[in-house]
Amino acid sequence: AGFVGTVLTGLFATEGGLFYGGGFRLVGAQFVASAATAAYSAAMTAIIFGILSLVMRMRVTAEVEIAGLDSMLHKEKAYHTDTAISPSNSFTSNDHDDDHDDDSEVGGA
Repeated sequence: AGFVGTVLTGLFATEGGLFYGGGFRLVGAQFVASAATAAYSAAMTAIIFGILSLVMRMRVTAEVEIAGLDSMLHKEKAYHTDTAISPSNSFTSNDHDDDHDDDSEVGGA
């Protein structure tokens, strides 16, 4: 959103914008500034990542990743899959209906 908004400023600016007779000068300047900011951010991120990877591990072990980060690092489940509805534990059965036998119909007959 920031990149697009910055470039669109070059189109809609009332003083020098392309749609207000300013030509492509402001649009070009806004685009170059946005591209330079993106390049700077990418370069600095790569440098910081490189430095950090020299002094610390940047990824968990394969064992932790396979077991799940939440259970291994936080000792809790992220997704409670044992309570999810599946064909084997569907709520459409009468298993939880204590008032009726398996052979009886609801509404009596």
